[in-house]
Amino acid sequence: GEKAVGFSYLSLGLPGVVKCYVRHHAYLKGVGEGMPEELNAALDPLAWKIPQGVTVGPVAPPEIIHPATFARKLIEMLDVSIEQGWIESPSVAQEMRTLLGNAAAAFDRGELERASDLLESLLKRVEEENEQTLLSEAYALLKFNVEFLLAHIDGK
Repeated sequence: GEKAVGFSYLSLGLPGVVKCYVRHHAYLKGVGEGMPEELNAALDPLAWKIPQGVTVGPVAPPEIIHPATFARKLIEMLDVSIEQGWIESPSVAQEMRTLLGNAAAAFDRGELERASDLLESLLKRVEEENEQTLLSEAYALLKFNVEFLLAHIDGK
């Protein structure tokens, strides 16, 4: 529920959905010289129950790009964005999902120009919805991955 601003990083990777882990270190006060064995035994199993989730982080781009497969991977990232609340409007999310699904189908049929047009339309919507209904996570996932795919379509 909190937002951090004022930092960035550069990577040769593409934005992708990655697992993240949170670990807090707590100092125990008032236990004397050493922790009682009973307390140590009770805390030990809890150390393995580290809170985890997903966030956006760099991932290596595929060595071989299959446009239809890459478009379907984008649909998976879009679904994670919806689940995580990174897209705040269900109608915008559905519109983007439809554009990606239609682009993947066009790739399957060998209609590269049609797929490219659909992806360009998606990029336009991503820019329109940036900071409106798209949080920075969804924006990064969609913008940079769609641009990458467009740059690697045969015939472009």
